[in-house]
Amino acid sequence: MNRPQRRRSTSNDFEFQHSPDFVPRDMCFRCARPAHVCHCHTIPTIDNETELLLVQHIRERSHPFNTARMVKEAMTKVVTVVDYAEAMPHYASQLHSNAALLYPSKSAKLFNDLTAEELPSQLVVLDGTWHHAKRLFKCWPALQRLPHYRLAPSDPGRYQIRLEPDEQSLSTVEAVVAAYKVLEPNLAGMDALLDSFQTMIANQLSHPSATYERSHAPRKHKANIPRALLNDYERLVVAYGEAAPGENGRWNKKSDRPPVYWVAKRLATGEKFSRFIEPPVPIERKYMQHFELDANHFADSVKPEQFRQDWAQFSKTDDTLVVFNDNCSRMLQNVGCVCNNSIKLKSIEYDPDRKYSSLRELFDDSDITTDPIEFAGRAGLRIRNAITLVELLRKQLIMGCTPSLPAST
Repeated sequence: MNRPQRRRSTSNDFEFQHSPDFVPRDMCFRCARPAHVCHCHTIPTIDNETELLLVQHIRERSHPFNTARMVKEAMTKVVTVVDYAEAMPHYASQLHSNAALLYPSKSAKLFNDLTAEELPSQLVVLDGTWHHAKRLFKCWPALQRLPHYRLAPSDPGRYQIRLEPDEQSLSTVEAVVAAYKVLEPNLAGMDALLDSFQTMIANQLSHPSATYERSHAPRKHKANIPRALLNDYERLVVAYGEAAPGENGRWNKKSDRPPVYWVAKRLATGEKFSRFIEPPVPIERKYMQHFELDANHFADSVKPEQFRQDWAQFSKTDDTLVVFNDNCSRMLQNVGCVCNNSIKLKSIEYDPDRKYSSLRELFDDSDITTDPIEFAGRAGLRIRNAITLVELLRKQLIMGCTPSLPAST
C-alpha cells in the first residue's frame, strides 16, 4: 500500500500554534516571573560594604527560581561572573587580594568563629546546584587557595520549591544573608531580603498545580558494589586489552578476537604486566591511531604461546580480574588463558543517579586522586581510569555509603 506523501513544512506552519483566544502572559524581566506573581517590589536595597562576588554556573542563569537574581537586585556592591566551570580561571582579575570563599571544604572555618582580622573585603559565593558548585571549585584553582568559610545553620533551609541535597542546605539568598549577618551585623535590609524570598516561595506554592512535598532531594539509589573489591584486595588485578582486528582487518565478530596489547596491574603490590602480541593479521594504520600506538610498539611483540606463558607466571588461580566489560575477559579466553573470577565494572551502578557524563566528572566530584598513566597508548588511560574507579568504590565501601553484592564470576 502506498503511503501518503508527507507535506514539507514551511516557516508559516509554525506561526500560529495557539488558539485565536490565546493571550501571552506578561512577564517581569527583573525577577523572570509572570507579572501577576512579581516580587520585585518586595526586594530591598542593601548598601553592603563587603563586596559580593557571585560565581554562577551558566546553567543556573536561566533557572526561573534562581535566588542569586534577588541578591543581585538587592545589594549595591555585587559583581557577577557567569560561565561554564572550565572557563572560570579567565575571571581571575575579579578576585580581591583579601577575598574569602563561602564553601564547606575540610579547611573551612565557621563564620561565627572569625576574628575581626579574618573578615574579608570580598566574599565569593558559588551559585548553582551542589554538583555545579563542586565543579566551579575544582576548575578554578584560585578559589582553592582562598580562605574558606562555612555556615552551620541551626534550622533547615526554606527553599521548598527546589530539591536540595539535604535539610541543612541553603539557597544562595539564604547563605548570603547568613554570611552578611556575621560580616556586617548592622547591615539593614537582610531580613527584608529573606521576606522577599519567602514571598516568592509562597506565590509558587499557592499555584493550583504546585505539588512540592520535599525540601531536599530524595534518597539516592544504592550502588551494587561487590564486597570483593574490599575483602579480596590482595587478589585484585585490574586489566585492559586492545583486541586484534577481525578477518581482512575489519572490526567484526568482537567475541572471537584475541588481544594484541594487554596491560594489567596488581593493586596490592603495584606489580605491572604489559605485552604486545603478534596480531593474526597486520594492523592497519587507522587502527594503530585508534590504539594511540605505532609499529614501533610491536617491534618486540610476542607470539600467543609466549603470552600465555608470561600471563600464567603473572596471574594466580585465585586472582579476581577487574575489567570494564565482558570483551576484556573474553579476550583472554580467545587466546587460551583461563579467567576463573572476574568483576565487570560496567555492571556496577557506580553513578545510580546519572549525575555524571564521564568518569572524569565523577572523579573530580569525589576528591579522588588519579595516579599517573603507566602504560603506552589508549590502554594506559583506560586502565588508569579503571584503577581509579576501583579505589573510589573501595572508599565508598569503607565509608559505608552503599551496600554490597557478591562479586560476579
